[in-house]
Amino acid sequence: MVISMPRSSKPTTLCSWVSHDRDAARHSRCLPSLPKRVRVPKVPASTQQAKMTPAEFLQLLQPTIHISLHLLFPGLIARVFFGEYWKKAWLIMLATMLVDLDHLLADPIFDPSRCSIGFHVLHSYYAIAGYLAMSFLPQLRIIAIGLLLHMFTDYLDCLWMRCT
Repeated sequence: MVISMPRSSKPTTLCSWVSHDRDAARHSRCLPSLPKRVRVPKVPASTQQAKMTPAEFLQLLQPTIHISLHLLFPGLIARVFFGEYWKKAWLIMLATMLVDLDHLLADPIFDPSRCSIGFHVLHSYYAIAGYLAMSFLPQLRIIAIGLLLHMFTDYLDCLWMRCT
């Protein structure tokens, strides 16, 4: 197969003709010449990016996992256990995140090194016992499950802070 370009046009970096049937060596003279060896300058050690330690990586990953557990874990529980009403159950469980309004009563409002469990009013052990008791009442079960999942996620966050 031969593809020809008109003779009036100027040749580009490739030949003005291409043929798959001819000798490959004939085509190599039409390609632009490349340097045989390209030197890559070495980057001084002072400008190289430092590698991240596993502890630093986990510290960066913590907020992503925390928010994902607050948003996606209730959705998974709702999908598995609440059948055709899973969307309603998920929205109710997401609404239980309003329990975090008790953070507004703390000074400072946000402290990344503070564990919520046992510190805030609605995150106290008495409140968690109340949420557990609510789970036995059918009318409040979805709300109680949402609150308990919220407390579980915050507890995991506390454990994470202790470990890193």
